[in-house]
Amino acid sequence: MHRKQPIPGFNQRLMRIIGQEAPFVWAARFGIAKATMYGLLRNASPTTATLMKIAQKSDVSISWLLTGEGAERVVSFRTGRVDEGSERHFQAPEGLQPRSWMGEIEGYVGLSVRGDGMEPLLRDGDWVWFDRTINRFAGDGIYIVHSDGFMLPKRFQNTLDGLVQIGHDNPAYKNRRVALSELDHVEIAGRVVWIGRRI
Repeated sequence: MHRKQPIPGFNQRLMRIIGQEAPFVWAARFGIAKATMYGLLRNASPTTATLMKIAQKSDVSISWLLTGEGAERVVSFRTGRVDEGSERHFQAPEGLQPRSWMGEIEGYVGLSVRGDGMEPLLRDGDWVWFDRTINRFAGDGIYIVHSDGFMLPKRFQNTLDGLVQIGHDNPAYKNRRVALSELDHVEIAGRVVWIGRRI
C-alpha cells in the first residue's frame, strides 16, 4: 500500500501550534485520536479531514500548515450591514497557493467567515472551501466574487423570469438580478463546495 510522503516541516508547525500544552490536550481539541496526534508529531502525513480539523480549531491557514509560507493566521472574510451605508468587503489572504501534494483538495481555498451576510446558512466563524477551477456561473450555489480588488460571497440563483439573482441569504442585504449575458462581466473567483462549523 502506498504511503503518503511526509510534509516537510509539518510536525514543527504543529508543535508551534501546540506550544507548551500536552499533545493529548490538543488531540481532544482537534477531535483526533491521541495516536494520530503522536504520529503527526513524528512527521506522519495528515489526511485531508485531519488537516481541516487542525486548521479550523487553531485558526491557522491550511497553506501555512502545509508549506510554512504565507500568513500563519487566517485572514477572515468580513461583510457589513446594508444600514451602515455600504458593505465592508472582505479580502482574500495572500500566499494561499495549494500544492500538488494536497491531493483531493488541490485547487481549493479554505477561509473563515466573519459577519452575518449569509446567515442562516453561513454563520460568523464558519469555514468555507471554494473551488477555484469553477470560475464561471455553473448553476445555483454560493460563489466567491471579485469586486473592486476585493472578494465577496454571493448566492447565485436562477429565477423564473430567466434572470440570475445575486446576493445574500440575510434579508438585511440587498440583492440584484442580472441577465445571463451580463454574467460575463461578473468576475467569479470560485464556487463554495464545503462548509464547516464548530460545535
